[in-house]
Amino acid sequence: MRVLFFQETVPCLFNICKAFPPLCDDVTSLLTQIGRVYFSHLTTTNSVVGSNFSLVPGQDGHTDTSEPACKRQRVSEVSSYSRLYNTVQQTFQELAGQAVVTNSIF
Repeated sequence: MRVLFFQETVPCLFNICKAFPPLCDDVTSLLTQIGRVYFSHLTTTNSVVGSNFSLVPGQDGHTDTSEPACKRQRVSEVSSYSRLYNTVQQTFQELAGQAVVTNSIF
């Protein structure tokens, strides 16, 4: 449930920082924290799923419906964590890029 919440709200943080530049430090700290937590979840869940698992959708070989439900759920968790982690990285890059552009203007 938290993954869905963060997946929807993290991209909005960039626009908030554009509107309120003093919040950039706090948003950067929040993105770092979220990234660390979900990278940790991603690595621990991925190690449980197996070493032959790929984070690229459609290339993981785990689409067989004969798999146990718990393994399919773990694969789904890894996919969710991966998408969120990529979203956090993208938002952080946008924020850093905006900060560099803004600082060079002044």
